[in-house]
Amino acid sequence: MSTWLFALQLIPLIIHLMTVAEKLLGPGTGVQKKAFVKDGIQQTINAIATVSTGGQKNTWESVELFITPISQLIDVLTALLFPHKE
Repeated sequence: MSTWLFALQLIPLIIHLMTVAEKLLGPGTGVQKKAFVKDGIQQTINAIATVSTGGQKNTWESVELFITPISQLIDVLTALLFPHKE
């Protein structure tokens, strides 16, 4: 599976985590909110890898390599869904 195709499948989870981060951390905390979302994705991947076996486990462990493209996707979604109010 391509990196971007996998990342696109995570969009609903990313948007949910972004919404939670926005409510918890408020305005002016963009760096912290992005870290919150990235950590949420990382913890989700880790949890799924922990309960997976065989080929599935290997797949989820390799997903950790996708964190950089996912970070870029977070930036794009943030610009679209939570634009600066300047």
